[in-house]
Amino acid sequence: MQSTFDGRVIANFGRHLIVEAAAGEPVECRIKGRQLRPVCGDWVTVEPLADGSGRILAIRRRQSLLVRHDARSGQQPLAANVDRMLVVVAPKPAFDPYMVDRYLAAGAILDIPAIIVFNKIDLLMPDAADELDEILQNYAGIGYPVIKTSVLAGTGLTALAD
Repeated sequence: MQSTFDGRVIANFGRHLIVEAAAGEPVECRIKGRQLRPVCGDWVTVEPLADGSGRILAIRRRQSLLVRHDARSGQQPLAANVDRMLVVVAPKPAFDPYMVDRYLAAGAILDIPAIIVFNKIDLLMPDAADELDEILQNYAGIGYPVIKTSVLAGTGLTALAD
């Protein structure tokens, strides 16, 4: 068994994480000690354990860090090494332009290009479509790409994949 390997955090459940190893296989991991705070996107060094899981020993240098400001604890890291941000919203729960603005502002501060994805458009009530189009046109008018998607209807998936 190799002594350590590098991988990328692809899911974070508190002190339990899933790290994708170089070969692409996911490895369930725990964090060694209380000082490490890896987030999705972090490149980490992992010590393999006998049961097939791993222990995260170190976090590699981050290229970027997306944070949320919290009055109680200051900055809370959300994601690392982000090179493109998809802000995904849907009709349910109710679409909140203020929340979209907050994510777009965070991306702009870090110089991360953002795309707005309005998902589940098949759930949109016809009387709300005009209001939504006006809001989304405002974002498009200031340069943000907007993609409307619906997996059920097969709408916008090619544009999203591109």
